Amino acid sequence: MQISTDEDMSDPVFTSSTLTRGDDPDEVTFTLPSEDRLQFGETYSWQVTATNADDDVESGISRFSTLLEGIVLTNPVTGKVFESVDEFANETFTWDSNMNADFEDVTQALMINDRIQTEDNSAYNLLTRNGREFTSQKPYNIERFIHGFTYFWNVTNAYSDNNSSTTIVFQSEYRPFSIAPEKPVLNAPAENATVTSTTPFQWTTEERFITNDSVDPQLEGNFQVQILFDKNTNVDQVTPEQGYQFVIDGTDALKESFTLEELFATQTDVPISALGPKYGETLHWRVKIDPNYAKLDQKRKTIWSNTRSFVSQVGSLKRPILVSPDNNAQGVAISGRAFKWKPESISDEVDEILLEVSTNKFFPRDGTISKKVTISSGSPTETTIDENLEFSKRYFWRVTATDTDKSISSTSNEFEFNTESSTPDVITLVYPNDSETAQISRTPTFTWKTDRKATRYRLLVYRGISSDAIIDQYIDVTDQNANLQELSFKLSDPLQHETRYTWEVLGYHEDEKGKEPAKRWSFTTDKKPPAAISLTMKFSFSTVVDWSVADQLAYAKALCLETGLTIDKCNVIVNTNPASSKSNTNPQNSDILDTNEALLPVIWSPMVDNTSEFPIIDYAIEYREKGTEEWMALERESSPDTIAVITGLKAATLYEIRLAAGNENGFGEFSEPAEAESIDLQVILDFIDEVADLITTSIESTEMPLEFALFQNYPNPFNPATTIRFALPEASEVQLEVYSILGQRVAVLSEGLKPAGYHSIQLDASRYASGTYVYRLRAGNYVSTKKFMLIK
Repeated sequence: MQISTDEDMSDPVFTSSTLTRGDDPDEVTFTLPSEDRLQFGETYSWQVTATNADDDVESGISRFSTLLEGIVLTNPVTGKVFESVDEFANETFTWDSNMNADFEDVTQALMINDRIQTEDNSAYNLLTRNGREFTSQKPYNIERFIHGFTYFWNVTNAYSDNNSSTTIVFQSEYRPFSIAPEKPVLNAPAENATVTSTTPFQWTTEERFITNDSVDPQLEGNFQVQILFDKNTNVDQVTPEQGYQFVIDGTDALKESFTLEELFATQTDVPISALGPKYGETLHWRVKIDPNYAKLDQKRKTIWSNTRSFVSQVGSLKRPILVSPDNNAQGVAISGRAFKWKPESISDEVDEILLEVSTNKFFPRDGTISKKVTISSGSPTETTIDENLEFSKRYFWRVTATDTDKSISSTSNEFEFNTESSTPDVITLVYPNDSETAQISRTPTFTWKTDRKATRYRLLVYRGISSDAIIDQYIDVTDQNANLQELSFKLSDPLQHETRYTWEVLGYHEDEKGKEPAKRWSFTTDKKPPAAISLTMKFSFSTVVDWSVADQLAYAKALCLETGLTIDKCNVIVNTNPASSKSNTNPQNSDILDTNEALLPVIWSPMVDNTSEFPIIDYAIEYREKGTEEWMALERESSPDTIAVITGLKAATLYEIRLAAGNENGFGEFSEPAEAESIDLQVILDFIDEVADLITTSIESTEMPLEFALFQNYPNPFNPATTIRFALPEASEVQLEVYSILGQRVAVLSEGLKPAGYHSIQLDASRYASGTYVYRLRAGNYVSTKKFMLIK
């Protein structure tokens, strides 16, 4: 047997298994299994196929329809709004149902669902009625229904078949209805009453906030309160321009009362002193229910109460009078600015002043700069703030005076001002000076005054009056140089000789270019480097005995340092300390002692160039074996010292040597070559021994200097340490100082009364910048100055 919804039986919905004839030879009976139950209100076709040994024979097709089943809701109508819970409680719910008479037991149920999900994710079954008879009794808790919510109701029919033990459930549509939101009733204070910070504000509601996870009603929720400047304001969330908005927590104990003092205590952004400027003015207030459900599937509708007015008497002190910065002041500095007010306007009862500065004229706590000033003796007239303001911003400021018991306060009116622009000012240049005549080094150190608004600088150098910069260099402001009063930049590539240049520095604040100067500064580079040196050298040790002790010491010390010898005698010479030679029992010698190479000490007279204002700071030395073509440069640290040692030479070989003097503008021409023969290492060692013995004898005999003297530091140039020596023929008040090339004192190396004798001072310049410095000795009436160079 087959059943189908198609008339031609093309798509059967049920096909039975093979059926036997049974006891009745003329009729076969078949009951459809309950699990294959057909649909209500549907038309079906059916037929039977008979089978014998030879063939299958199909019956004709018959049509039939199943019973109709339906539940039609009639009252209340869709979307009905009940004005109160009581009105809803008196409502009668009605519906029509076509019951199936084939079933022996039918159960009907009315369900009202508020769609608040419980923890087990099932809806509340607020009402159930069983059986065929219905009474008017309402077995549900009416207090579970709440103003402002939408609810849904439906009816279900459950049919039971006693024979098959099956139940079929039919359900109607869900139909919505709602209970109108409740409007709180304001009770106190009366309309236009005068209030203080402790005046009670009260209202009443019939509402009961109910938790969604308990059968018994429990209070849960909040109230929202608005204090309005304009009675006609009607928005759910006020702005600072419109008033103040508060939330009163009613979760634990619903409170339908507050004072202004309590209300403002719940607000983290606005203190009650904000009402000070509103003293004597008419303000307005209203309330609405703000439920606090954690598991709502819908947003509850609430409405505001009526609006009631009151006169504020919060704060009774005279307003402080603001002085500076003036109202609408322009270009106010972003830091270090004093805020001033008149003290005579403040009562003697005042013990605290609160200064507030903000970009918001309503001074919210978040984003407002505040500073309290305590009054001890006499009222303060001004104060400053530690925070930096922002560039090009409009700010508001005010002052609040508070009395001794902090119960009342009064706030001034607001002044507004605009801070200075972030555009850096015209940068003040320092060096090279704007001069028509001065000759400047070809590698000058450009120096300028810093501008606190600049985050970077741009150095521009032009040739003559050209508008095309030949040097365009950016210098960023860093943590290391941010607090300096001057910044500088030294050229690495020299400019041209005898050329006029102009220069300027522009300040930038991030990408914003600062103001441009009215004119550039100009300077002219020096005319030429030093003149060619006239080389006068000493090579033979046969004349050493005719030299002064100081010359022999200088020569021997240079030999020790230039060759790297660390033998005992060199320790004596370099340190001029006889004790060192006695205590050094295991001397360390340089590698030169292990070679058979010859040396060539070169000593020459210092170069004096009267044609240039720049001192000699270095010498270039070249040498070659006599009769060869190629000159070789001696590698040595830049130094104005007039002694050098050429190593790695052939023994007893004639060499040619030439020198060129250099200053900040470069090197001059080389001298005419001089000839000298290389010297065996042992000859030099013997000479060092003799000088060391001479020094030891001189020191032990307590030889005293005969005149004041300041010696050239050694080594020079240096990095980072050097030694400065001076001589005092008598005990003297001494001051030994170091200055930058611009005349700024950078260090005091020695100061006070010193005994007669030779003195050495060690200078550690690891924290100094590279460059030329001047050191000066003042001893009594004796003053002497020398230069040294630090190269890093």
